[in-house]
Amino acid sequence: MYTKDEFKQRFRAMDTEELILNASRPLTDEAMEATKEILAERGYTGDAAREKTKEVIRAHLQGSGVTRNCDYCGATLHGAVPAQGQKFCSHRCRTQSALAVIALDFAPETIAEHARQLRNGRCPRCQRQGEVVEVRSIRRMVSVVILSVEDRYDLCCCRGCYEKELRSALIVSGLLGWWSFKGLFANIGVVMDGLESLRRRDAPDPSPALIAHASLDLAQKSLAQTPA
Repeated sequence: MYTKDEFKQRFRAMDTEELILNASRPLTDEAMEATKEILAERGYTGDAAREKTKEVIRAHLQGSGVTRNCDYCGATLHGAVPAQGQKFCSHRCRTQSALAVIALDFAPETIAEHARQLRNGRCPRCQRQGEVVEVRSIRRMVSVVILSVEDRYDLCCCRGCYEKELRSALIVSGLLGWWSFKGLFANIGVVMDGLESLRRRDAPDPSPALIAHASLDLAQKSLAQTPA
């Protein structure tokens, strides 16, 4: 793992926009501290740093690349969903992108508090309360001769619902994931990752994925309350 000073050496070559977009991904504490210090060196601290971050991320969310990729999730397009000069792989990504722009206006403290409320609230799937609600990942592979398909998706639910879905995905991968040359090797990683996820315990604080989900949930609620 790099130290903060090593991250600073790596990040200094980035321009400010690239540095901010890089920091929008999950980073280690050392990498985030390095990013903050470089932004401070460039005159972006406090409110100035927050406003510049919002400006860069908003422009990124509302922009469109020249590649055949979704402007929100980056997936390869197999038929685009257009919207205001942008292109998305699905209506879900188009909606998520619009919500992400709205979410930029919420303070980080407000989003973090909402994430904690979601974490300690009812499970969106089974409506039970008392288990930790989190956003957790699922991987599943199906392969036949020359065709190999790996699904990756996130679930926001309690631990019980997640483990039920994860076991189902492991059964599918265990039975159907091996029957191609690619699957014979790639499915090992899928199955091992699933088994590790079953053993992995949740961290004491909301994950970055839950915080991102909370920001979109706040944006959705804000949109629903806006008069038509």
